[in-house]
Order: sequence, then C-alpha cells, then structure tokens
Amino acid sequence: METLDDLRIGPSDTVVISAAAGGVGSIEAQVAKYRGARVIGTCGERNFDYLRQLGITPVKYDEGMAERIRRAAGGPITGYIDNFGKDGREVAEALDVPPERYRSSADRRQIELRLLRDDAESVSHATQVLQRVVDLAGAGAFRLLVSGLYPIEDIVDAFDDLAKLHARGKIVLATRPVTRARTLRAREVFERMP
Repeated sequence: METLDDLRIGPSDTVVISAAAGGVGSIEAQVAKYRGARVIGTCGERNFDYLRQLGITPVKYDEGMAERIRRAAGGPITGYIDNFGKDGREVAEALDVPPERYRSSADRRQIELRLLRDDAESVSHATQVLQRVVDLAGAGAFRLLVSGLYPIEDIVDAFDDLAKLHARGKIVLATRPVTRARTLRAREVFERMP
C-alpha cells in the first residue's frame, strides 16, 4: 500500500507492476485497479488467465517486454513498480516512465524493514498500515491467493518453493496446521507436464 501511496496511483494512471501474479505484486495490482488505475502486469504465460480474472492486463516478461507493454498500454505509462528486481529500471526508462514514478524491489525492501522495527513510532506506523490492509480486504479491494501452506517444520521446503520465483500468490507457514497431508499444487502439476 505504501508504494501505491508514495506513487499516488489513482484513476488517471496506467501502471506497470512486475511479477504481478506473485504475493506482493498481485495485491498491489488489485489495489491499484481498485483505486481506478489501469494496470498492466508482467508475468509468465501460465499466469495470464489468473491476471485477466483480476482485471489486470498480462504481458509476458522477457526480451521485447517494453514494446509489448507499450502496445498493451496504448498510451503513456505513468508508473512502474518492480517486484522482480532484475531489469525494471531499464524497462521503465524505455517506457519513458518519470524517474519519480518508479519503485524498485529494493525500495520495497526498505519499506518492509521499516515495518519490522520495534520502536514505538514504527510499531504505530505498522499497525496503521495493517489496519489499512484489513480495511481494503474488507472492502473487497483484493483477494489473497495462497499458493502453498507449509507446516513450520517444513520451512526449508517453503523457502525452496519461494526461491523458484514462480509462486502465484502467497506462501504461508502454519504453526498448527489442521492436517499434515500434503496436497499437490497447481504449479507442480504444470511443471510435471511434458
């Protein structure tokens, strides 16, 4: 939410959000759309239908992405949020996004670290941010997709899943799961297909 606030994303914007099918990107994309912005999300082709269901215009990430984004936008791109952390700045520059309307994954990391501080001001701020997230969820601004639920004992498996950089939605650790039964994830089915 803070990145969207910082960029003042609203109805007059066309914003690109990279890794838009991931946990952070999908929430940012949905909230930006809720605010009235036109949202273009970069992702792999297997996530196109997911983003379309959210009302986000999907664009495949890889070589030539800037031109595909430009065609999808059909006009000026006013903001770029890079959750992928690879070539976002170069793509934003190629799309003529004003530098002050670009945010990197490193910028987001600083926001996240600030939310973890334990001084009174930071705790108060983090509490306000959490309340805004709860309010937005209650208003239907976004839906949270859980792509993997792991018992805390399987934290290594959860991080292995996260390290693949292909999780759709969030990966959750559970301290007291209802069941220890493992379920096959849609991504695992997709990856096993010939």
